[in-house]
Amino acid sequence: MKITKITAYQAKIVTARGGYAVSRGRVVREVDNTVILVETDSGVTGVGESCPMGTDYLPAFPGGVRAGLDLVAPVVLGRDPREISNIYYEMDKELLGHPYVKTAIDMACWDILGKSAGAPLYKLFGGMLNHGPRARIGLSAGPAEEMARMLGERQAQGYNHFSAKVGDDPDEDIARLGEITAVLKQGQTIVADANRGWTVHGALRVCQGISHVHNVYIEQPCDTYEECLLVRRAAPQPMILDECIDTIPSFMRAWNDKAMDCVNIKTARHGGISKTLQLRDLCTTLGIAVYIQDVWGSSISASAIAHLAASTPPELFLGIWDPIGWNESDVATGGPEMREGRYYASDRPGLGVEPMMDVLGVPVAEYA
Repeated sequence: MKITKITAYQAKIVTARGGYAVSRGRVVREVDNTVILVETDSGVTGVGESCPMGTDYLPAFPGGVRAGLDLVAPVVLGRDPREISNIYYEMDKELLGHPYVKTAIDMACWDILGKSAGAPLYKLFGGMLNHGPRARIGLSAGPAEEMARMLGERQAQGYNHFSAKVGDDPDEDIARLGEITAVLKQGQTIVADANRGWTVHGALRVCQGISHVHNVYIEQPCDTYEECLLVRRAAPQPMILDECIDTIPSFMRAWNDKAMDCVNIKTARHGGISKTLQLRDLCTTLGIAVYIQDVWGSSISASAIAHLAASTPPELFLGIWDPIGWNESDVATGGPEMREGRYYASDRPGLGVEPMMDVLGVPVAEYA
């Protein structure tokens, strides 16, 4: 089997509720998504995507995906997509770093491998260990009463795990978290996700101000790893690291420093399914609990993370972020099913999704 053609599409996904607000005044109203189809001489086609969350969240941006494809797509033409390590080796030789560029091709190759084997991806990742892993839904930053109302709406939809976007004024965040946690029901948990928005002293003020509240995690409170480590050593709440864990060496440094209780791993940030799978397996070996997410995306990336979550030991799994719950549109059918706040991966071969070609429209690039 050989790759004969790679086609790229640009798709806009509008976010629900007028936008998704995070710290520092950042609001995501729509995301610019790059979807690719990888065709083979055997007639099997794989689909993948890479969807950065705008231009000010990570060192990645939507135009960079398509510019990077001009470099990495040609070097994998003619190669067997099922030999995914070889595919990645060729992409790394051509382009140093920029993992988010390589994500879509890597994902599409896994889709082809699953379809060729006649198996859903979770079987290739080790098998079904976590049937119906719980989903985590984000609460867009806003006034305390509005966030509490939003949490109630999400509870009615079956969610029991939430991510509250904070990271601005510490006093306002203490009030927000106080009002939000008052709405939590027995067994429900919430993550105070600052997205690097606090200073060290601001983060510690918030942690002290909510020290009487149970079932709260603190996620990526500050911009740098060193600042987060200071907070971790002084705060009573369990710590989740996110943006500052972008490679296996950065993870090992944090593990050695005892800088985290949990880690949030995101497919596009690490460079696709292959690299995320490596880090997931390392986490389970070392006993570090994981969230499995992508930066953003449609049913395509949601399916990828659903298969990864399904094959993760439940005792070391905290949640899967639900991007579909914040999208007003989609570019594929057949993604994971959401039932009572839980994600169910498809049993169809590969990712289990079918791109909606009428939505994707005219290609923006073709490589053959």
